[in-house]
Amino acid sequence: MSKHTPGPWKVDEEFYMYVMKDNLVVADCYCCGQNGHLPEEEQKANAQLIAAAPELLGALKRVKRFIKNGRELGYITVPDEPDTGCKTIKLINQAIAKAEGDAE
Repeated sequence: MSKHTPGPWKVDEEFYMYVMKDNLVVADCYCCGQNGHLPEEEQKANAQLIAAAPELLGALKRVKRFIKNGRELGYITVPDEPDTGCKTIKLINQAIAKAEGDAE
């Protein structure tokens, strides 16, 4: 998979269903189909979430490094119990892989 368009992305203020980067459309959140289209509020919320994606991915990678460094330095401990930190790290890795097109 090729690299995504680097951020920052922004929601177009006039046509809120578009997510833009340097006046180019990164994503079109106007959704219509057999049953009509999504409500305007939902389209705008989808656009805002997509526009935040590059920053969210970057933040998640920083959190992963923070946890890794903290574990190596001994100031973060992760119990081996399945519903604790190990599960969180697994979820972080899965989310990053999905965002980068490496998920199964």
